[in-house]
Amino acid sequence: MSAEHAAPFGSAGFSAHDGDHNGGDGGARAADVVVRMFSGYCVAVIRQCDSFGRLVPARFLALLPETDGSGAFMLASRMCRDLAALAAMVSGQPVNFAVSIGVTEMDGADRWAGDMLRRAEQGLEDATERGRGIAILATPPALPPHVDDDAFQLTDDTWGKDLA
Repeated sequence: MSAEHAAPFGSAGFSAHDGDHNGGDGGARAADVVVRMFSGYCVAVIRQCDSFGRLVPARFLALLPETDGSGAFMLASRMCRDLAALAAMVSGQPVNFAVSIGVTEMDGADRWAGDMLRRAEQGLEDATERGRGIAILATPPALPPHVDDDAFQLTDDTWGKDLA
């Protein structure tokens, strides 16, 4: 949940992988077809209030207002399953592909949206490392112990320099 709003706010990072072509001109064509199929699928399944965009050639990001982490994970799991059943046609040959997805939600401990986006990116990295075609819900870190603001005082040696 966002710190300023009672409504949940989720995000998802996506990476599309073609499984049959790894290099050369055929690999570039396959990657292009996979990216176009994937982005077309995403535009069809995300809501009008969601934002979806391409970050780098095969990486994408979605912002999912009114969606908590479990809702984002259910969407991501369905996307992985649906996309695994598709095959892109490249030069008359089917090319299977998969996506890795990392999802999360805004947490009260997040100082800004970048914290949530970094967590989604970490979930994406974890999903890619564990195998293609999976979704991972990246959970926020545990909250640090409460610090009493009145008890916390800066001293000259707080950062090893003079504060005056």
